Amino acid sequence: MKHLLILFLISWPSLVSSENNYYKSNYKKEDLINLKKTWVYKSNVFKDTQTKPLNFKDKIIYLDGYKTLRVLSLLNGKEMCKNSGKKDRGYHRGIGIYKKNNDEVYAVFSRHGKVILVNINNCEEKKINFKAPKKTSISAPILVNNNIAYILFNGSAPIALNLDNGKILWKAKIEKKILKKLKKKNLQNEIKWDVWGGGVLDFKYNQLIFSTANAKPSWTSEKRLGPNLLYNSVVSVDINTGKYKWHFQEIEHDLWNLDLAAPPIIIDIDKVDYVAQATKTGQLILLNRKNGKPTENVIEKKFDLNDNNENTTTVKKYFPDWLTYSRNNFLKNDINKINKQFTAEAEKKISESLIGEYLPLNKDKDYIYYGIHGGTQWPGIAATPEGTVIIPSNNIAYKVKLKNPEDFSFKKEFRALMSDILSFRLNNFSIFKNSVKKILKRINKILDHKKPNIDGWNKFVNLDGIPLNSPPWGVLAAIDIKNKKQKWIVPHGSYAKLEDKELNTGSEIFGSPVILSTGIVFMAGTDDKKIRAYSLENGEKIWEDDLPFSSYGSLVIANYQDKQYLIVNSSSGTNFNTSPGDAIIAYELSKN
Repeated sequence: MKHLLILFLISWPSLVSSENNYYKSNYKKEDLINLKKTWVYKSNVFKDTQTKPLNFKDKIIYLDGYKTLRVLSLLNGKEMCKNSGKKDRGYHRGIGIYKKNNDEVYAVFSRHGKVILVNINNCEEKKINFKAPKKTSISAPILVNNNIAYILFNGSAPIALNLDNGKILWKAKIEKKILKKLKKKNLQNEIKWDVWGGGVLDFKYNQLIFSTANAKPSWTSEKRLGPNLLYNSVVSVDINTGKYKWHFQEIEHDLWNLDLAAPPIIIDIDKVDYVAQATKTGQLILLNRKNGKPTENVIEKKFDLNDNNENTTTVKKYFPDWLTYSRNNFLKNDINKINKQFTAEAEKKISESLIGEYLPLNKDKDYIYYGIHGGTQWPGIAATPEGTVIIPSNNIAYKVKLKNPEDFSFKKEFRALMSDILSFRLNNFSIFKNSVKKILKRINKILDHKKPNIDGWNKFVNLDGIPLNSPPWGVLAAIDIKNKKQKWIVPHGSYAKLEDKELNTGSEIFGSPVILSTGIVFMAGTDDKKIRAYSLENGEKIWEDDLPFSSYGSLVIANYQDKQYLIVNSSSGTNFNTSPGDAIIAYELSKN
């Protein structure tokens, strides 16, 4: 772990922080009995915060749900300053740090498609002449090294940007001679770069490694026959030039929104330099990052889709069982048997739906599968230098079917549009704004009714929100890649609505773990308003505490002088039906 991203700079020389969420510490398991909240900061923003808090010396920096940058005191949680612009609800999942000198230290992030630099000492904004290309967004964390920002887009090639002058140093590209080798005749119209999860800077091999999303349109083959090269892939480009180096594609021709949502991590073990990529399909991809080739035997399975009246296929690459940590395919007997009512509901819905491995979506029936929010999501994973990888994963099934344009009623929608227009209000700005949004949404629905899309995006749950597939519904897994084995898999999270509160069911997870060198794994990321600690050795739960809100984000370990803190992002999430709120919490990791 020689090469550390400047994203996670620290000032305490005896403690080392890594891009892999692994931290050196003197804090031991027996100290957990006295672990209490040191401070709680509430922003009063009722929108989920997805950015990982960042520690720089005595400061905690984070973006709230509306992309207001907030700088807090690490010592007492008080707000030191903030920088806000117009509300921007677009996703942004990380902050970079650019240290120009001791007085000029900037948080680097995106707001309204622009790259923003904000001085963390006074929250004043520094202008930079750069804006994302049209019809793109910046969602993945901006990676920063010295004065260069590496920006990953949805809909455009990654770039390297000089933060001093706003000049683009390079734009990622594939050379024609390489493209000819990769491209299969008549199977690929174009290659687009589409990144949600993020990437990692690998200085050993001078490369930027990142994971990509699925091709568009997401649910049908329209306009995208063939394997859809570079989508659903781990991709490497040269850090100095942006030239393509290698890629590994997990799924060719994805119709199920099985993008690689989490960022990859790099691990050096013995003589193998790994890149590890968690997936929505519940398997860990292991590649040799020197050349992008799998380090383990991979089995390819071909599935005939006959989708949209075209003879199309998908190819799924399967890694060995010891790298599989959660469910991939929904099986007929994979139903909730906690009580007879749950079982009966599940069986009825399954009888009315499509079940099977990689079936095309249907306009008449729901397709039940894991994947949309299955497996590992955008916050990512953690790893020790010895090769133990800690992976959060979802096991909740979803049911999805294609929208049927024939079900669309112009008369009904036109009447609704007229009603919206007649109820238009000017007397109050917020009401006026909502009226405009409502009308525009209705117009877009009318204009887009023939475009391929899905009719609903629904969890496979009962009326009380209890999953109808069998538990566990969320797990934390430990995989030892050095010894090629699973160490443990334990449920993580709980459901308050279940009558039997002692059931260890696990729940949906949107968060990432941190690991202390003393063998403690901290994990939140659930809607039950809890943070927990587990033993790295065997997965035993050894501590838990209540949070003010659901946790929809990541943890970080902060270091300053002779103190170490666990920083928790406690924020209600879009996918959690709990009370809204946003808070940052600190626990001091010191012995009492």
